[in-house]
Amino acid sequence: MGLVDVLHLAAQQHGVVSRRQLRELGVSSSTLHRRRQRGELVDLAPGVLRVASSPPTFHMRCMAVQLATD
Repeated sequence: MGLVDVLHLAAQQHGVVSRRQLRELGVSSSTLHRRRQRGELVDLAPGVLRVASSPPTFHMRCMAVQLATD
């Protein structure tokens, strides 16, 4: 997994990424589980996570809705 790739994508999307996007970046389910357990990624909407260091914003919620419906 390229953590830099994940963070770069999240930065372009107001701090959120979808599970589908993570799979496309090569993030394994075990890596995703570990990052969630550590609190690095936080569930935001069905199939959408936010980078924990990104403060919640209106734009983040809007992006999460869009990613959840794609």
